Order: sequence, then structure tokens, then C-alpha cells
Amino acid sequence: MSGNAGNALASKNAPSQGTCGTMVRLYLEDDHPFFGEGEVTMRVCAAEGDAACNTYRNIQVINCGAFYLYKLHDLRECLGNPWRYCTNGEGK
Repeated sequence: MSGNAGNALASKNAPSQGTCGTMVRLYLEDDHPFFGEGEVTMRVCAAEGDAACNTYRNIQVINCGAFYLYKLHDLRECLGNPWRYCTNGEGK
């Protein structure tokens, strides 16, 4: 990801309701891993409505220095609401 999308997944705080083009916003629960840690399992929270973390999934993240490598789940619509990964950019 690059440009207005930012350069990483959103982290630590649930993106505001109505952002990311969906009602269910996915973000990393904690900060990204440090360079040199290798593959790290991290928790992605699903924020729906005002709730910060209704449910979660584990993904793998690698800090490659200039960018992050994510092993993301293929998400499908859940209960009619599409789930989307949110980024740290202005185009959130």
C-alpha cells in the first residue's frame, strides 16, 4: 500500500465509525513489529459500531525495514457487513 492509503495497516486504535468504506473496520491491536524480529503473529481486531474489538483474527507480519509484509486472511462479508482492513493513510 502507498500514496493516500498510507504505508501500513492501522494500529492500536479502532478507526472511526464510517471510515475505511465499511461498518466493520479491521486494525492491528498493537504496534507493528520491529525490524529484525522476523515473522510475528499479531491480532487484528474487528471494530463494529462503537465497539473497539468485537472479534479478532491472528495474522502474521514481518517488518522488512522499508515496508511491512502481511499474511492477511481472505475476508468475506459477515452478516451482510463487509469487513475491510484499514490503513494509516489519509484515505482511511
